Order: sequence, then structure tokens, then C-alpha cells
Amino acid sequence: MRLAILMAVGSPWSKEVALRFCDLGHEVHIINVIRSSKQIGYLDNHSFLRQSTIKTLGERAHIHEIFPPVDSNLRYFLSGFALKSLCRKHGIEIVLSLYGGGFATMAYVSGFRPYIVYVVGSDILFSSGLKNIVNRFTHRSASRIFANGIYLGSKARELTHRDDVEDRKSTRLNSSHA
Repeated sequence: MRLAILMAVGSPWSKEVALRFCDLGHEVHIINVIRSSKQIGYLDNHSFLRQSTIKTLGERAHIHEIFPPVDSNLRYFLSGFALKSLCRKHGIEIVLSLYGGGFATMAYVSGFRPYIVYVVGSDILFSSGLKNIVNRFTHRSASRIFANGIYLGSKARELTHRDDVEDRKSTRLNSSHA
């Protein structure tokens, strides 16, 4: 399967997720969103450790960069077209958003379907006001939602009013007792 992953390339757990999908035989396309004022993303850092990580990811997955025109949270809304174009160009079959905030918004705004959202604490516990409304809308529109743990799964179900939010830790615990 051709999978696009919207992720923070500098996040160790996100890199592990991308590499695991590669291990499973999927064609992985990593989407790196560059902040406009710096025009420097994680991929441009010159430390040896990061260069090694970049090399590892680059040998196993395709890495693409999107350059939004602004640094504010509007960058996610304004990058939707670039994401959809990238998905069409590379024949992407599904988009996975690792984080349910801005990346989920970008997936939704792109109009590309299906997309899946993996939510973490900051997506659910620390959003309020307009961010909470946007998260509720983009999460409800996702094909699937996975949460990082039992408590976050419960909170994600409250936010979205969806019963099908799957929390990965309880699934793992339940399957180990089978």
C-alpha cells in the first residue's frame, strides 16, 4: 500500500512508526511541513546524529517537503492543496496523520480520502476554544481514529462522539490475554 504519513520528522516515535510501516512492506511517503520564516526543517539540520536518522529514513521511505506560505496555524489550512497534489502525483492510497491537531486539519482540508488520525495527549487534553472545534470536526471526518492509550481513547470518544475510536494500548493488552 502507498501510505503518506504526516508527521513531525524529528519525533523519535514518529520515525519508528514510519520505519515499522516500511518493515511491513508498505511504500511510505513521509510529509515534512517546513515553517516558512525559517525555511529550515528537521531535514536541514547538520548534526551527525540527525544526518544518520535522515539517511535511514531516506533509504527506506520517500521524503517530501511542503513549504506553507505562513508560520501561523493557518499553514495547515493553506497546505491542503499541496498535500492533495502530492498524494495524486505519487498514487497515495491512504494518509495517516500522526498527531490530531494541525496535521489532521491539513489532511481534512486537502480533500484526500481516506485519512486516519492518531491522536496524542496534546490533541485532546490541551486543545480548547477554536482548536477544540476544529479537532472535533476533523477527527469526526477521519476514516479511523487511533488514540495513544485508554484514557486518551476515552477523551477522544467524548470529543468526537464516535464509539469507534480505538486506543492502541488497550488493544495490545487485551490481545495479550487472549
